[in-house]
Amino acid sequence: MLKNAHVLAKTYPSDYNQLLLAKAFYISGKPEKAVKILRKAKPNSQFIEESLNLMLTIGTDLNNGEWIVFSLSKLTETFPYELSYKGMLAEFYLNRKEYNKAFAVYQNIVKVHPGETKVKFSMLSYYIQTDSVLRATKILNDLVEINGFHAEVYNIFYNLMYGYLGSIPLNERMDLLERRIAFYPRNAELNNLAMDIFIKTNRTDKQLVLLETLFNGGLTDFDLLRRYTLLLADKGAIEQLLKVAGYSVGIYPNNPDFYLYNGIACWEMKKYEEAYSTLQQGISVLVDNNELLEQFYIYSAEVLYKLNRFADCFTNFDLALGLNSKNLVLLNNYAYYIVQSKSESLYTKANTMIEQCVKAQPNDINFLDTYAVVLMANGLNNEALQVITKALRIGGNLNPMIIEHYGDVLLNLGKTEDALREWRIALKLNKDSESLLSKIKKHEK
Repeated sequence: MLKNAHVLAKTYPSDYNQLLLAKAFYISGKPEKAVKILRKAKPNSQFIEESLNLMLTIGTDLNNGEWIVFSLSKLTETFPYELSYKGMLAEFYLNRKEYNKAFAVYQNIVKVHPGETKVKFSMLSYYIQTDSVLRATKILNDLVEINGFHAEVYNIFYNLMYGYLGSIPLNERMDLLERRIAFYPRNAELNNLAMDIFIKTNRTDKQLVLLETLFNGGLTDFDLLRRYTLLLADKGAIEQLLKVAGYSVGIYPNNPDFYLYNGIACWEMKKYEEAYSTLQQGISVLVDNNELLEQFYIYSAEVLYKLNRFADCFTNFDLALGLNSKNLVLLNNYAYYIVQSKSESLYTKANTMIEQCVKAQPNDINFLDTYAVVLMANGLNNEALQVITKALRIGGNLNPMIIEHYGDVLLNLGKTEDALREWRIALKLNKDSESLLSKIKKHEK
């Protein structure tokens, strides 16, 4: 083949035959000779583009930068309105970190093709690689305005938001993100990206604002609704929690999480019958999740206690303990409710439970407080005094309930004036306490 091509090119030295000879040299493993011929290709030849593309292929295959630059430069000169060759040349310079040369090519691209979307992508690539993030952000905004959030734009935006493409300051990332959301309020990918970034940067306020906006617009995404209920519960925004959790139950009637938070919200709003009914519905759809089932039993017990259904309350506490016998907060509350409900037959059980708590955490002031209450109920007032004094000494002196119980111990020991003093101190910390007001009124002379 090489011999025939050589003879043909020598006999008939046309542009086409020269191209065939160059191909023959390349195929025969003589790229240098092929390139030597291709360099001489005439700019006005009808085969110039094919010749230069062959040289580009050879240069690329052999990773010869000089051949690549020569071929692409000639292609951009010969075809000044062909964007792809300029883009390839600019990308080549970028990859070799020859940024000044790349920028010169980009300037030419912008001059010749000012409105082309491809140009903006090319410039975006340049600014990203040269860490000119603010300029990249401006171009990205233009791309979004022109094309919307299609996959390529979104991927670049995603990487910018996470700081993978430069050191754009967090506040500027947040500003850019919020402006994009304002333009595309129902874009699920964008909202999930925003939520993820807000979570990673601990921006609870931003999460709540975004979720409220989405909720008011008819939010149906499960993960976002669940996130919203969790944030509202943590914040203590009970009225909104009741609204969101109730709405979510309607959309996801087979998911127990929303029943739990709806029940908690009803309990906090003192809608005890509704709370209990909701919690029971949640239990009915719960499958293979003992940790969540424990929470349902605990809150059911709390609600039943408020309804003065003490036997049912204790049954639910027992069910919860059957799932987790080491839940100290549960044991503490159970013991306290036994005494408060005057369920005397269970006082020994209350004592056993609270001793388990104190043994595990001897310096927990709430456990010590409950222990003192249980000791008083069992007539052990001197022991109760020792326990409550310890609780006061390690931080309980700022807790109105612990101070109130200290007064109760003093009263049981016959120290009425001392008890009144402590109750009045507690009342200053909890001015709305009906229990304190009643005790002071009853024992004042």
